[in-house]
Amino acid sequence: MDKLAIKALIYNKIEQIILLFGISIKGLDTNELVDTSFSDLYSYAKKDPSYKNDMIRILDCSLSYKAVLVYRVAHYFYLKNHIDLATKLSEYSKVLTNIEIHPAATIGKNFVLDHGVGTVIGETVIIGDDCYILQEVILGSGKIANNEHGQRRHPAIGNRVEIGGFACLYGCINIGDDVKISPRAIIKKDINSNVRVIVTSVLQVEKNDLKVKYTGYCMLNNNINIFFRDCNLTTMDSIRIVCNKQEITNIGILENQLSFPVHYLVENDDKIIICFKNRDAEAELSIDIIN
Repeated sequence: MDKLAIKALIYNKIEQIILLFGISIKGLDTNELVDTSFSDLYSYAKKDPSYKNDMIRILDCSLSYKAVLVYRVAHYFYLKNHIDLATKLSEYSKVLTNIEIHPAATIGKNFVLDHGVGTVIGETVIIGDDCYILQEVILGSGKIANNEHGQRRHPAIGNRVEIGGFACLYGCINIGDDVKISPRAIIKKDINSNVRVIVTSVLQVEKNDLKVKYTGYCMLNNNINIFFRDCNLTTMDSIRIVCNKQEITNIGILENQLSFPVHYLVENDDKIIICFKNRDAEAELSIDIIN
């Protein structure tokens, strides 16, 4: 089916949604709304292989896409100062899809919300173009209650950002372009552009009473930096890193951080084994790197 025919189907879908509230969109300028909704649909079909590039199937079946479509409609009316209608649309979508996107949020073109259930996108969130978000992502405020109205209190996300499932981003923070945020990350500070992965979960490795608390890694300035907590790496007798069966010799060792050049990594096949030895105690940590 060609582009114009799919846009006509999107228009009909928007009209069906609006008619639920006793309103018709006939006579309204909806060209930009339909164009943006088409770009979301096209991106969804391109990035989610489970739908086999079938845009019609996504339009008819995907509640995640429907949540984004209803947001686009709600945002359209929000900008025209029809706040009550925009809020009703948002609440309708939340009940139907278990996805909450505030109609005042600003979301760029080619937005993909995959799976989506449990995702919350707050009122002052800003999301750039070509972004991809998975399920149960929270883009929330820094405070639980007593937030001041009229001030930005939610994250601003750059272009081409990917956010893994269950990640939580809180407060008036800025995420740069081309950032990839790993699942279950908790982010409360700014992230510069081109940082590949941020992980903030804690993994404790124990062997013969040697305890190592691994907290995550990131890729920055052509280095991979691996972070630890509550242990002084500079006091270890030895630290060995093996990546793709090759031992790494030029390791940077700080008190709570290891680093080495990213050229040791191979796309889609990156497993790092780190062996720690201190006196008679040893510990081994295996890390799967997400590129």
